[in-house]
Amino acid sequence: MAVGPFLSVDPGFVELLSSKNFASDNISMVLIPHSFTASIDRAGMTYGDIKGSEAAIIALPTPAVGVNGTNVRFTHTKGTFTSDGSLTGRYVMYVYGLHSGPPADADKVFGYVDLTGAAEDASSVNAEFSFTPHGTNGLFQVQRSAGV
Repeated sequence: MAVGPFLSVDPGFVELLSSKNFASDNISMVLIPHSFTASIDRAGMTYGDIKGSEAAIIALPTPAVGVNGTNVRFTHTKGTFTSDGSLTGRYVMYVYGLHSGPPADADKVFGYVDLTGAAEDASSVNAEFSFTPHGTNGLFQVQRSAGV
């Protein structure tokens, strides 16, 4: 299974970087199966666009922002959708909200990861289903300005 890179969804990604706090705001990881019939619109999506298709939703575990060379790294610890269950999913969608609790329809999707890189699902049968960002690069990185 070839896990794809983090792909941003604008304008949620721009808003996240300009006015949100990745390390402390309410962010959810939403597992979506391959059978998700709507197209992923990288020009802008909300939770309302994916609602009803989710296989599982969890709060972003231990988000962190730090410096990695000339980049600012955004990462989190392992997100476990189930520790001993049966799940099927292809996309991990990242959604931030302006409130506590589960996502609301207007909450913006700011990015996603394709877990399989193909027209299929990853699955677990009575096993753990989780996603961990790259150990060095994190979920995504943004280049720092010169002179910082």
